Amino acid sequence: MDCSFTLPGKDWEWLDPKMAPAPAVRVLAFVRNHTGMKVVLRCDPVKPSEIVGRRTYSNFANCIIKTGQWKRLGAKHLSFQGVPSYRLDLQSTRDGYGHSLLIAFSNNRAYILQVIDSRGPVGPDADAIFANFAFTAPPKPMLPPHDDDDDQDDAITSAGTSLPQKAGEFLWGLGSVGFVCLIIFGAWAIIRIRGS
Repeated sequence: MDCSFTLPGKDWEWLDPKMAPAPAVRVLAFVRNHTGMKVVLRCDPVKPSEIVGRRTYSNFANCIIKTGQWKRLGAKHLSFQGVPSYRLDLQSTRDGYGHSLLIAFSNNRAYILQVIDSRGPVGPDADAIFANFAFTAPPKPMLPPHDDDDDQDDAITSAGTSLPQKAGEFLWGLGSVGFVCLIIFGAWAIIRIRGS
């Protein structure tokens, strides 16, 4: 999969990837520490018919926020190891868990690093955890470098209902597992919608 992940510290342990919630996106790594913080690394190939575009990230964030089940703590475009990426920080209104997502499209794959903290917002710990991810082959970004105009696309609006949002309303009854499923479905649906 052209990537690797190392444990963030001595108090972290590898878990069986099959123990991670099982949406359609392949789990490459699943780890946790003694405080209950967890990290899931997922990767899914992007089919040639699927289009990844400039608004893919903001559309994804908007679909999640519109459900009302998540409080957006922050979102930003960034360059992660030379790949234009997106970081989305959320807190569940259901259980208070903090979620920090790093999403990158490279090497014809969607890479999703998810940090989950049962104590609340993840905060700066996420950056240190994300640094344990590495591309093992030179990355081939699928998006152009971030443009300052991209931040305007991140505005959360309430107009319209998207297919991922409708799916999200159904999945929210599942709690944190539903969130992971929504992430995967939302990314898939956005790519599919862009492709048609």
